[in-house]
This record gives sequence, structure tokens and C-alpha cells, in this order.
Amino acid sequence: MNNPQYNPGPMPGNGPHGPAPRGPMPPPPPAPGAKRKTPWLTIAMVAGAFVFGVVIGTAAGGADTTTPTAAGKPATKTVEVPGPTKTVEVEVPGPTVTVTAKPAGPSGSIDGNGTFQVGAEVKPGRYKGKADPDGIGMCYVARLDSDGEIIDNQLSEGQVLITIKASDDAVETKGCTTLERVS
Repeated sequence: MNNPQYNPGPMPGNGPHGPAPRGPMPPPPPAPGAKRKTPWLTIAMVAGAFVFGVVIGTAAGGADTTTPTAAGKPATKTVEVPGPTKTVEVEVPGPTVTVTAKPAGPSGSIDGNGTFQVGAEVKPGRYKGKADPDGIGMCYVARLDSDGEIIDNQLSEGQVLITIKASDDAVETKGCTTLERVS
């Protein structure tokens, strides 16, 4: 097959000086004397967006807008909420707000199992309840002195009625529904 008109040319992957390099070709170097163009449109858009954001932020209240009272001090407001007494002052932009919570007083009901302090957690008085049907079916209530000794107690399968005195230190309950103060 020596045909002088047939010339397949260089083989794929080979150049006139050996194998061709593999991978992407690097960009050609800039022509001598060519200037690099500055992306003025991009710079102008970024600067415009920045200025727009500053204007919007200031108009929307981004600056301190505290209005002092006639005496030159910020206004105060007192809010009462349930819970232990605690006064908290927090510095924030705007008027000063003081929140004072009153301590929770003794309850007029005895909820669940436990030992409850008379005067602090439970008011003295007459309480009525019954055995919790989801429990053991028995309600136990005991009045306790300051040493934890039993002054009086009751165990009932049905209704229980007990009088808690101001001289009692605590009351203990087990297996009862909520005991409600009736007098």
C-alpha cells in the first residue's frame, strides 16, 4: 500500500514534535501593549447597592430613636407578672422598662403527691379530695409538725376531708386527686 497520494497525516494525539499535551490548554498570553479593561459597570453596581442599603437602613429606623421625657430621662414602665419578686433593669435603645414580679403566695389547692409547706405553699383551711382512680385507689393525707412527725393523718378509699392549721409545718399527700380548699 505505498500510494503516494494517500497520506493519513499525523496520528491522533500526536503532534509534529511528539505526543500532544493532555488536559485543557492554558489561555494565550495577552498581546504586547494590550490594556486590561476595568469592569466599571460591576464596580458601579456594587457601590450603588451599598449606598441604597445605607439609605434604606437609616430610613427604617436603623439610628437610635430614644425619646427622652421632659426631665431628660428615658420613660419607665412597671409591669407586674406572677412569680418570685425580682427586679431587672436592661439597657436597650428606647425607653427604660422595669419589671417587678411578686412572689407566688400559698395555693388554695394541693396538687399531686408530695410534702407542701403550710403558709408558703398551702393555705391553712379545710380541704376535700378523693383517692386517685388511676393510682392505688387509696388517698393518704398527713399533717406534720416542724420535726416531720405526724400530727394527724387519714387514709381513705373514697373522699377525704382534712383541716390544715396555721400551726402545722407541712402537709403530705399520696395517691390523691387534687385537694381543693373548701373553707
